[in-house]
Amino acid sequence: MRGFDPTTMGSHALATVEQEYADVTPGRYVIPEELLEDLRSALVQWWDHSDAKRPRAVSFRITEYEDGRAWATDGPTLYFAGSPQGVESRIDFKRTLVADALVEISEFDAPQYGDTLRIVLPAA
Repeated sequence: MRGFDPTTMGSHALATVEQEYADVTPGRYVIPEELLEDLRSALVQWWDHSDAKRPRAVSFRITEYEDGRAWATDGPTLYFAGSPQGVESRIDFKRTLVADALVEISEFDAPQYGDTLRIVLPAA
């Protein structure tokens, strides 16, 4: 990318065009593919029943509960085709299949600060 300077990118920006369309998970372990696919499927179902435009990818922040860290069900960052900048949203997936999938991933291995979880969605 011409003029790309990673030091000036915001925390929700994508580093390269290639990464724009790839899942990103914490690098210290491999999340089982079935857990990622459960999350992807839940996200697709959620957007299929929503009037909102489906993003190209969704990333989740980390939150802290009494029993430890987990992937937050609210405030995901949405990435739309053609834009490397993520848009923070007010969506709350509480009590949905998305929340259930995030709990399963968090139970597999609790996230640590600095971890990234971004899931690419198929085009609508």
